[in-house]
Amino acid sequence: TMILGAATVRTSPHVSSAIAAAVGVLMSTYPLQSMGRAYADRNPGLMGSPAMNGAMFACTTSWVIHASPLVEYDVFVLTANGAGALVQGCALLLRVAIARGGGGGTAGGGEYE
Repeated sequence: TMILGAATVRTSPHVSSAIAAAVGVLMSTYPLQSMGRAYADRNPGLMGSPAMNGAMFACTTSWVIHASPLVEYDVFVLTANGAGALVQGCALLLRVAIARGGGGGTAGGGEYE
């Protein structure tokens, strides 16, 4: 994507920003695919380390603030980091719910697959 991104800067900076935003969403929302399984199995380790979830939440939240209309509005940065802040925040809350005894079991029967 570096070559593609560098090639599109000359023609349209919005294309490069959209590519970077898409990559940013994928990178910052990594726990999303395992959150359901972590809740069902009561295993928060499936979402990565709590330190990484906390660090990613702090970083993405700071970029959301920076990209907001209050500082320097950038829809691409706001979208990518907003998604990351939302998922990482939910992962941290899910860790708390699991630690307090939430999760586990499957309502309605059957195994989680």
